[in-house]
Amino acid sequence: MGFSDLIRKSPTEWPVWEFHPLREETESTHQVIFVGEGIDMISAEVKLCECGCGNPAPIAKWNKPERGEIKGMPLRFISGHNLGRGKNSINWKGGTHEIHNGYVQTWARDNPMADCRGYVLTHRLLAEKALGKTLPEKVQIHHYDKIQIVICQDDAYHKLLHQRTRALRACGHAEWRKCWVCQQYSPPSEMIIKEKKASCHQICKNKYQMDKRALHNSTIKGEGRA
Repeated sequence: MGFSDLIRKSPTEWPVWEFHPLREETESTHQVIFVGEGIDMISAEVKLCECGCGNPAPIAKWNKPERGEIKGMPLRFISGHNLGRGKNSINWKGGTHEIHNGYVQTWARDNPMADCRGYVLTHRLLAEKALGKTLPEKVQIHHYDKIQIVICQDDAYHKLLHQRTRALRACGHAEWRKCWVCQQYSPPSEMIIKEKKASCHQICKNKYQMDKRALHNSTIKGEGRA
């Protein structure tokens, strides 16, 4: 069993092994010693990817002298890591791009809310810059208009702002609620309001239940005749 064969196995299939730094911890090359029953002691160097990601570089499967690759020896980079990241990437376009829902993201890899590619929503970065500190994870940013933004304490308050904005634009009263049956706005005093459920008029609710019951009875009668 060779070193390259051991590398291809999953960690649970490896024999008992010990990890010994070959040089200082800041070096990118280490020595791994495998010890197990039925195999000889194997000593080889594991090289970390030169991009700085901290992951071990893969083992070359073929000899490619023109690229300096030797079969069974570690490569310089993991596939795709030699393209550079962030400002060093060949695909760098200024660090901002638009995502599917129309929002704009900015590259800020050190931000706690950065995604796997290092991007954060731009309006969140603007809010943090205005406050001078990092926002908690639960905080949501509400766009009042193209210039002003509102910092909401959580997603529930953010949804409430959207609800009141829709009511204000539709009927001129931000506190009014929309009936899910007739789709008309009315004062809360004239509505049936339950927590985490849509609001409706009592008359609309009764009519909806009567129509639903009538449809159910007609369906049962039709099945009985058939």
